Amino acid sequence: MFFLLFAFTLLLIAFIHVPVPRFQRALKEKIQALHHTDSAFIMDLMRASISTGASLPKALHAVDNALAEEKTPSHLDIVGKMLIFGASWKEAWAVAPRRFIPLRDALEPAWNDGSAPLPLLKRAAQSLRSQRARQSREAASKLGAKLVLPLGFCFLPAFIILGVIPVIAATGLRLFQ
Repeated sequence: MFFLLFAFTLLLIAFIHVPVPRFQRALKEKIQALHHTDSAFIMDLMRASISTGASLPKALHAVDNALAEEKTPSHLDIVGKMLIFGASWKEAWAVAPRRFIPLRDALEPAWNDGSAPLPLLKRAAQSLRSQRARQSREAASKLGAKLVLPLGFCFLPAFIILGVIPVIAATGLRLFQ
């Protein structure tokens, strides 16, 4: 009996410590490229990069490096290089995906007019976050309205069967006695 327990313990230890290629493949399949990063977070990355003293094109390159593990490339480094080489704002941003439109719109006054980019990025990120919070509250209120009907269909019959009918039956039995 002791021998079986000892053998089982050794097998268990060997199974835990020996890497199995099948599990490693499954783990590699789970670790995939990241989905799109939140636009407000990207604006925060830009603010952090610009606040360290980087120029707008260099900050775009830094944010592109930070987003390098996403599924779709951001092309922000190309945007920065095109701006350095003298392309217009619209020409440079034509290569960027549509999800960077809020970033483009927030940085345009800084590039064209020379205004400070940090307050623009902060305001745009706050606007995106408040818009997302408002959409969440609206979705929660719609969900609450949708849940009332099934709840009523379940609890009202149960209340009638378990609460009202026994009272009527007890009252009716007393009347006939």
